[in-house]
Amino acid sequence: MSTATLEKSASADVARKPKVILCEGNEAAALGVALARVDMVAVYPITPQSSLVEYLAKFVADGKLNAEIVDVEGEHSVLSVLHGGVLAGARTYTATCGPGLAFMFEPYLRQPGLRLPMVMSIVTRDTLTPQSVWGGHQDAMSVREVGWIQMYCETVQEVLDTVVMGFRIAEHRDVMLPVNVCHDGNYLSYGATRVELPSQEEVDAFLPPPATNWHAALDPDRPMAVDPLTGGAGGPGPSMFVRYRKGQCSSMQHALAVIEAAHE
Repeated sequence: MSTATLEKSASADVARKPKVILCEGNEAAALGVALARVDMVAVYPITPQSSLVEYLAKFVADGKLNAEIVDVEGEHSVLSVLHGGVLAGARTYTATCGPGLAFMFEPYLRQPGLRLPMVMSIVTRDTLTPQSVWGGHQDAMSVREVGWIQMYCETVQEVLDTVVMGFRIAEHRDVMLPVNVCHDGNYLSYGATRVELPSQEEVDAFLPPPATNWHAALDPDRPMAVDPLTGGAGGPGPSMFVRYRKGQCSSMQHALAVIEAAHE
């Protein structure tokens, strides 16, 4: 093999090597969100989640993420804002934990029934009394049956990778459900380890733009009501409700194969 060929081969090997960084779990989640090219992030801080959305705000301020940051007055408004964003066709993200998750419960409950694909990190912690901000799964377990897909991370590397995969899974035509990416408060949120950072080109190839999978529901030329009362006695409501619920349950079953394919 000639010297030129050897040098070309060596250059190719270097190009294939991922960028290696040292970061904590919250920064890894924020990096995954930036690589996913989200359009809108709604934020409200709560320990041990706060630094995650702070990283995202910094990415936007530094021009590393072209997204709308919506600073709202509480967690209930976080998901209410993102409902509109998803309906308008945006790729959206937020993060919360503990009492913050409890405060957003009403719009959280509506999200899977409306079949709105988005990703939200839960930086898991025990919830209220006795007061603490330590790691635990009480918050995520309290919403286990609501209809969101829940994915749990064991390492900081998994946090980054799972955030990216979360969008691909949520936005899949056979799924169209919201995804929680759960990582342990304190242990992973602030624990810094070696992480392999994929390139933007790799993530773009893996994760197509939202318009590839679904189209915006809100259209000024086609006015519509979103989530009206489905009717009462003698009306079409009960049968329509069952149809919606059946579709939601079928999508959760379809997600099993989509998750495996995303991991592969």
